[in-house]
Amino acid sequence: MAIARVGSVDTVTSTSSAGSIASNAFDLAAGNQVVLKIKWEGSEQGISGVTDTAGNEYFPRTLRNHAANSLQAQVWYCPDTLANAANVVTVAFVATPNYRSLETTQLAGGDTAAFYVAESAGESSSSGTAVDVDAAFNAGDFAVAIAADFSSSPTFTWDAGWTEVSDVTAVGFHTAERLDSPGGTYSAGGDLSAAAAWLIVAASFKAAGGSPATVSAPTATPGSTTATVGATTDQNTGTLYVVVDTAANLSGVTATQIKAGQKAGGSAALASGNASVSTTTPSVSITGISATTLYRAAIVQNNANGDSNVTTVDFYTTGAVGTLGQWHPDLRIQGWY
Repeated sequence: MAIARVGSVDTVTSTSSAGSIASNAFDLAAGNQVVLKIKWEGSEQGISGVTDTAGNEYFPRTLRNHAANSLQAQVWYCPDTLANAANVVTVAFVATPNYRSLETTQLAGGDTAAFYVAESAGESSSSGTAVDVDAAFNAGDFAVAIAADFSSSPTFTWDAGWTEVSDVTAVGFHTAERLDSPGGTYSAGGDLSAAAAWLIVAASFKAAGGSPATVSAPTATPGSTTATVGATTDQNTGTLYVVVDTAANLSGVTATQIKAGQKAGGSAALASGNASVSTTTPSVSITGISATTLYRAAIVQNNANGDSNVTTVDFYTTGAVGTLGQWHPDLRIQGWY
């Protein structure tokens, strides 16, 4: 099921100082999702809470603060809404910042149990016009981006694939959305019409019914007592888990056992490891295995969509140069190699 926007996006901005900012009233349906894009200026002045008329609970993502000035931005969201025909969202700040902005998007079709997926952020080290952060999202995600500038005068042009929602120069508030992310790592950003200090936040959210990742084409690059084990995946989030043991010990091993570093019998595998997945070709470094030995590696990926299929690959570790009388499967001889 694809995520769809419900109604129009509501944007409220103000150049004055105050302790809160509120959306315009909108008709909120039950079981939907709300994503908030919030920007303000005020050194280390965070958000104390978000409430609405319906009594929904909102969850924050990481507060992003430009290191060199008072630019701040944050994404909040509600994954499963209660209904209210005249709903108003109110953001309360810790202090009284100025140049406050709040954008409210209502969505249908999001995963109410695991709505949030990932977030990336970046900031300028000096004034510039090119605004960019690399974002790694799954195909079909709903993605949002907030670009904030400190000069309150440039306009903003978003990169291809992003749909502009707001370009409010008076408060340096520029936003965009993607209703169907292509998946993989791609740029979230664009260009300011004039140089300024900038901050950008990009976040993604999952549609209902997301399928687990599919892991294929397992690989193993062995050393003498180490190996790099990897695979190809169609989802670049979560964690890749690997266990290494004999083929007999890994026959029928489950995803749960691999994640726990176990072989099929439930006891600890000979070696195991894991690594975060951020590309479609992740890998894990394995240590503590023996030279000149045939092994099997079992691989599984876990992310917000659950466990992938289990895939395996056999490999043979190398031996010390000059080892006499040992079998090497590639050379098919006994003797020196």
